[in-house]
Amino acid sequence: MCVVKMGISKKALQKYFASAAHGAPVRAKQVAKDLGIKHKDYHLLKDVLAELAEQGLLARVKKNSFALPGSGVETVS
Repeated sequence: MCVVKMGISKKALQKYFASAAHGAPVRAKQVAKDLGIKHKDYHLLKDVLAELAEQGLLARVKKNSFALPGSGVETVS
């Protein structure tokens, strides 16, 4: 199921992380910039990234950095 919040799709984010930086952590602001997400929708992006991390589809590396799980980066809880 592809959940979309104000134009931010979980599937699109997973695809982005699969192709971005070869598994290196990416900050939420960089994701927004790369995907053309406007400042007013940034908080929604952070919510979707947090949901993906809670579901185990992304790993939260630092407060606002994320990577694919199993990419060899140390995660935080």
